[in-house]
Amino acid sequence: MKRLFTGAAVVLGVLWSLFAWGAYALVEWAGGFASANADVVTGHPETVVLLSQAAGLLTSLGLAGVVVVWLIGLAVLLLIPVAARLLGGSRPLPRS
Repeated sequence: MKRLFTGAAVVLGVLWSLFAWGAYALVEWAGGFASANADVVTGHPETVVLLSQAAGLLTSLGLAGVVVVWLIGLAVLLLIPVAARLLGGSRPLPRS
């Protein structure tokens, strides 16, 4: 039973990592797109620079947020086998 929980935690950890990787790529793409196309919003050069920098800042914050949420989720998933071992009950006594 403990191996089942460990295996499930590993599989869920891999799936969680793939999901976080996709979210990271999406945030990076959206931020790069917004940063590169800041001149579509306005033609004023200083405003374009400001919007581009703001998009870059929000992208950086979003990427950091994805990493933090991924680490928290991975820590919770790694606690599954630990909890299974702690709550698994007692082992039977060996026969003499």
